[in-house]
Amino acid sequence: MINHDLEKFWKKKSELIHWFQKPSKIITKSDTKNFIFYKDGKTNIAYNCIKKNIEEGNGEQVAIILIDKENNSKKITYNELENLVDHFIENVFLKFKIKDLQRYPIAINSSANFCSVISMLSCMKYGLTHCVIFEDLSKEAIEIRCKLIKCKILICSLDNTNFKNKILTIKKKLKLKIVNFSNTKQKYANINILSDVLLKKKKIKKYHKYKKINSNKASFILFTSGSTGEPKGIIHSTGGYLVYAKYTCLEKFQINYNKIILTASDAGWING
Repeated sequence: MINHDLEKFWKKKSELIHWFQKPSKIITKSDTKNFIFYKDGKTNIAYNCIKKNIEEGNGEQVAIILIDKENNSKKITYNELENLVDHFIENVFLKFKIKDLQRYPIAINSSANFCSVISMLSCMKYGLTHCVIFEDLSKEAIEIRCKLIKCKILICSLDNTNFKNKILTIKKKLKLKIVNFSNTKQKYANINILSDVLLKKKKIKKYHKYKKINSNKASFILFTSGSTGEPKGIIHSTGGYLVYAKYTCLEKFQINYNKIILTASDAGWING
């Protein structure tokens, strides 16, 4: 039996995010007796991260401040963030057949680089499941994760020669297509996010719509460490994850436009 107080609580919290289609069902039980949240709702995580802020008149507010090891900083507004995502979709995703993109998760092995943020947001805007793999893992650890999710596309940065050789070995073995974020021509590798793909600076042909994603569609997969055995891929949904993340940010971190939150965690881990 579903606790009605719990259902009432999560119905109220669902109002924190934007829905293209508001859920009529808050908590339901599946055939496997698992609980499903917001079953018939439709939303988009990238829309909530970017467009919602722009539509509320905060497009020129700073969304992210990048800081490199030399303490150089670069500010990215919500308007700029949306533009970068659209550039990525046009210059990368539209080069592939949409069926190939939707069939398998996109692997991102550039977890400490801002390019991973653009990659993740682009996946979520376009409705593609993604998996961020901690980039400092061994060749074997990266390979087994790519193999388990059966990815066909790997997004990474091949600046480091040793890392490049490691990835190219995996590419050959698993027959992957590589999207390379190379910053070798840039002065600040961790800050200048307009790498080879985005530096083309061609005017995007059109504005790319935010896909209306079913609340229970897999948004991303994140692996356990696998230090005591084969790593396990944990699947995170779209609507339920987004509501909980927004609730946590507001209630536990009291995030608002006047605060700056230091996110020192790697995107290859859940808190990152």
